[in-house]
Amino acid sequence: MPQRQQRKPKAGSKSGSALRRKAERLARDYAGGQLAVAARVQAESQFRQWLQAAGLGVREVLAQKLSAASDVPRDVIMALVGDVDTVATPVLEGSVILREDDLIEVLRVSHAEKQKAIARRKSVSRRLSAALIESGDREVIVTLIGNHSAEIPEAAYLRLFKMLSLDDRLRQAIQARSGLPAAVLSEMRQVEPKPASP
Repeated sequence: MPQRQQRKPKAGSKSGSALRRKAERLARDYAGGQLAVAARVQAESQFRQWLQAAGLGVREVLAQKLSAASDVPRDVIMALVGDVDTVATPVLEGSVILREDDLIEVLRVSHAEKQKAIARRKSVSRRLSAALIESGDREVIVTLIGNHSAEIPEAAYLRLFKMLSLDDRLRQAIQARSGLPAAVLSEMRQVEPKPASP
C-alpha cells in the first residue's frame, strides 16, 4: 500500500490544533455510541473528508479513537490502514473490522512497522502467524512470538528455524511460550545458538 504524505494544515499550527481537537471529540463521541443515527452518518462523511484532506495530527487522532470501534465503515478503516505508519498501526493492532485476508494483504505489501502492529493483535490465527513468519523480518517474528495470545503452528516454528539463525533473543522468546510442540523443542536443541543481533 502506498504511504500517504502529510497534508496541511500542520498539527502544530493554531488551525491544525483546533481541527485536531474537533476531530478527537467527534471520533470519541462516535466510538462511544453517543451520536444519533443522523449525526453518525454526518460524522462518517466528515471522517472521509478529513482522511482525504486533513493533516497528519488529525488522521492520527482518528486512528487512535476509531481503532477500537466495532461499527466504523469499512472504507474508513481501510483508508486508515493505507496511511503512514503512525496512523495505520493503531488500527492494524486493534480494529476488529479488519479481516484476516486484509491483514495478510498488508503483510504482503507493507514493511516492518505495520507488520509488527499485526503481530501484536489480541487474536492472531495460525494462518496469520505463518504469514508473519514468512515475512522473514526478525523484529516482526520476535514481536509475534512475544505475543502469547498468538496461535503459532508447529510447521511455522520449523520454517522459522530454516529461515533465521536462532540468536539468544529469539531463542528466549520461543522458550518463554507455553505448550511448545515436542518437535519444536527437539529442533531448538539441535540448532547451534548464535549471538544476539545488534
